[in-house]
Amino acid sequence: MTRRRTTVAVAVAVIVAGCSGAGFPERYESIQPSVAAETLDTTGYERLAATETNGTRQVNDRSGSWETGGRKNVTVVEHAVLFGHDSGARVVLLTSPAIRGTNESTLRSVTPPALVERAHTAFESRLPALADVEPAGNYRTTVLGSKTTITRFSATQTAVDGDGRADERTVTVHVFRVVDGSDVVVGVALVPNGEAGDAGAGDTDTGDASDSDTNAEVAAVFGNVTRPE
Repeated sequence: MTRRRTTVAVAVAVIVAGCSGAGFPERYESIQPSVAAETLDTTGYERLAATETNGTRQVNDRSGSWETGGRKNVTVVEHAVLFGHDSGARVVLLTSPAIRGTNESTLRSVTPPALVERAHTAFESRLPALADVEPAGNYRTTVLGSKTTITRFSATQTAVDGDGRADERTVTVHVFRVVDGSDVVVGVALVPNGEAGDAGAGDTDTGDASDSDTNAEVAAVFGNVTRPE
């Protein structure tokens, strides 16, 4: 199978289905994403961490004769990448491959709030938990070459400092999901209110990212992720 190169923005994990030979591949492995160096320089984000998840899924393999076709276990490798900003903003990129013959992935049918939870689970020790998550409108921008809706939520985030003191702040969460070839790619940005990407009071526009300066920084990141071949 030939791996593809695609460009998108900010921090997310990428998974690419491998394929060779007859029937189902034994393993579907992701390509770990990067963010263009110039985008990191311009926005002030830096890569903080990456994780790899290995799981097993059972599929119906009917590649042989009807008599010999049946259930088969395949390995799925998914990646997550975390980017951070001095302001406390964080971006997570997640990706999952569609399984050959099923067109399904672990991210395709998940709701936006559940995608946020998946991002938190990937970096639980580095991302304070969210509470009071409420819808906060949406806007559109180009991600991986497609005009995409970015869903926003307002939330409360509580972190504990080195002295054991709880620090509570409100954040705006930006979420996208796109299907790029056989891959599902997800981006989740967590931005403290008052920083670039903050929805702001009553800002629930449904236009382009350019309609609101508060969306521009996150849109710039989501638009400039790179995936090596």
